[in-house]
Amino acid sequence: MAPVEIFHMNGSVILRARNSELLIIAHHVQELRNLKASADFASYFLKDALVNRPARKLFEAWLKKDRTLWPRLYNVVQREIKDEDFAHAHEHEHDHEGGCCDHDHDHDHGHDEVAEK
Repeated sequence: MAPVEIFHMNGSVILRARNSELLIIAHHVQELRNLKASADFASYFLKDALVNRPARKLFEAWLKKDRTLWPRLYNVVQREIKDEDFAHAHEHEHDHEGGCCDHDHDHDHGHDEVAEK
């Protein structure tokens, strides 16, 4: 299995492998950024950021196949995502209340590049 891809956009994190994606909303990413201890980070991620059982099951399956997932996810949340990403996410929420939008804005799509083995 290819490693799980990790992207970030507007303070949210997207995890993708094959035909499946998990979205971690900006609110949970902000909470995760405050948790520096890896055990606290993992606990919050599994219990709160993954909001339902199917999401937890999918993530746990990915963990079994991709041993680099935890450290890469921690690195993206703690080092790559900046405070400005959340400011943009809040602007977006107010500009487009009620859901998703089609637009032509240029977004910084942070991407965790991983070399395949």
